[in-house]
Parts: sequence; structure tokens; C-alpha cells
Amino acid sequence: MSAETKLTRWVGLEINILGIAAVLLLLGTASVGKVNAADTMVLIDPTPDFRTEWLERSTGSKALYEIAFVDGVRAIRADASPGAASGLYRDVDLDLAAHPWIEWLWRVDEIQRSADIRSSKFDDFAAALFFIFRPQASIEKTTALAYVWTNATLPRGTFVSSPRSPETIRFVVVEAGEANLGKWITSLRNVRDDYHVAFGKEAPNFLDSIALWTDADQTMERALAYYGAAVARLMR
Repeated sequence: MSAETKLTRWVGLEINILGIAAVLLLLGTASVGKVNAADTMVLIDPTPDFRTEWLERSTGSKALYEIAFVDGVRAIRADASPGAASGLYRDVDLDLAAHPWIEWLWRVDEIQRSADIRSSKFDDFAAALFFIFRPQASIEKTTALAYVWTNATLPRGTFVSSPRSPETIRFVVVEAGEANLGKWITSLRNVRDDYHVAFGKEAPNFLDSIALWTDADQTMERALAYYGAAVARLMR
């Protein structure tokens, strides 16, 4: 299946998620096991030529995605001015049974104080990593799990059904509030476990694609985020 075909399918999913007309798609802290650093697969590599691996889609006004160095860390900078809504998408082919843990580095400097991801009227993300799963069978719907950095409306560890696509999309609040604004944060989650909690069933075996999403078209409040490196890890 071509990247464009996958993107088209993902776009249809994201229209339901975010309610946009022409664009892309543990309750509590995850326990951390021992990581074998050699058993990794790179998912996000913020190199200067990152756009050769990522496709950008927007609903109109685009957020600005570019490479930046902040406190010695190289990352993809996402600057969403009021009204902007766009994301970066790339294909992956990840066997979740072999690499169920995802570890990533991220940072948010400006957050939308009026955002509420439970409401379609205010569901902006300061930062979100979407993981789109490959359906096990052709009759199954594509599902997605998004790890979100949002304001203090909801506590960390909260699982939320998308207000626009509650059957197929779940949000997981990984960072909330302003205590860690302006700080680099490393997050580690077991995607298979989170999928089971979110959807009440076993996760598909493969991850099909991922996306970075920072937007400000609902709250009309600027968001500024940085996406550092991300890897999938085999836990022992």
C-alpha cells in the first residue's frame, strides 16, 4: 500500500477525530521495566531533512514545523498561531508484539489554557503523538491512540474518547498543566497495554503510521511545542 493510500485512509480517520474538512488524521503512570537499549526502532529522528520522511496536512492555516535546537536538544518545533491546525505524518511498520514500549522526548512552552479535549469546541492539542494501528482484518475500522500534552483540565493518566470519533479514537493525557512547561520531558508508555485499557480489547499486532499534531483552531490560543527523538523498545 502506497504512502498516499495510507495517508488517504488516515485522513478519513482524522476528519472524524478532529472534525476538519480537508486534512489528516493504565490509568495512571505506566510502569517502567528494564530496557535493552540495543533493541530499538527509531520512530522520530529530528534531522534537518526530516521533511523527506514526513508529509504535512492542514485544515487551512498551517502550524510552522521546523528543526530547532533548544537547550542543546535537536527537535521538530511546532508553532501553532491562533487558527492554525496541521500535522506531520509518516508511515511506520512496527511489530508491537516485539516492540510494545514507546519512549519519546518532548517539550511544551506555550499551552492553550481554555482547551478541553473532551469537547469538539475546544479540542486543541499543545502536543500530541498519534499512533494509528493496522486493522487485523479488512472489515475492521482503523483505530488510533493519541498521547497528549494538555492543560490541567484533566489529570495525568486520564483516558478520553474522542468527542468526534468515540468508537475509534482514544486520547491519553500524559502531561497536564503548566508545571513542566519549558522543560524537556521523557515519556515511556506500553502501547499495547494502553490500547487494551482504552478500547477494552487486545491491540492490533502492527502500528501502521504515526503523526505529530499541534493546533490552535478551536481555542484560538497559540501553542508552542517541540518533538524530540522517539524510539520503540523491546522490554525484558
